[in-house]
Order: sequence, then structure tokens, then C-alpha cells
Amino acid sequence: MDVFQKAKNVIKIIQKEVNLDKDEIKNIVSRLIVSRRDNKKEITKTDVMVFEILLKNKFNLNTVYRWLLVTNSPKDIQRKLRNGEISIREALHYRNKIRKQFGTNDSDFIKEVIWYVEEYII
Repeated sequence: MDVFQKAKNVIKIIQKEVNLDKDEIKNIVSRLIVSRRDNKKEITKTDVMVFEILLKNKFNLNTVYRWLLVTNSPKDIQRKLRNGEISIREALHYRNKIRKQFGTNDSDFIKEVIWYVEEYII
């Protein structure tokens, strides 16, 4: 099972018990990581439910977050990851490098790529 299947599997498991979309799940997992790292107690009941689901199914919080981040990577990085040409760590490195070049968040990055494709390729 590849990273993308694992991410879909985790999302399905969480969605069986809590009605959340993929982005909400990614945000919750991110918030849980930060709260554990900084010893903050500012988490919601939904956050706790997601954390309990992950623990019950023996998922590592950091690993799940990496899987979810990679699913938002550009298609060429996803293709290389599927083909085993790069590791998850390398995929995240390339993803972050591309995002830093544009200095944007995910939605702005997608808009930027679409604009470049329309402007220079089509």
C-alpha cells in the first residue's frame, strides 16, 4: 500500500466516526502536533476524538500528518513518490522548496501554477 492509499485509509477511518473533510482532518492533526510539542491544552472535543481514533487504530500522529501533506504535493512529486524514485522525506522537502519559491500557501500555490500554465503553456 502506497502513501496515498494510507492517507485515504486514515481519512476514511476518521470520517466513519467524525464528519470532517480532508482539509479539516489535516488541520486537526497539525493542531494536535503543535499542542503536544508546546504542551498547550487548547484543543477541541473534535481534536480529541480524532486523536483517540488515531491511537485506537495505532497510527503515529506525525506519520499521518506527513501522509496528508504529501497528498497535497504537486503531481510530479506525487508521481515520483508513487514510482519509488523519492522518499516521503524528499517529497516533503521538494514540496516545501517549491512553496518557498512562490512564498504562498497551498491554495495560492495552485492558483499560481494554473496561471503559469495558462500564460506560458496553453
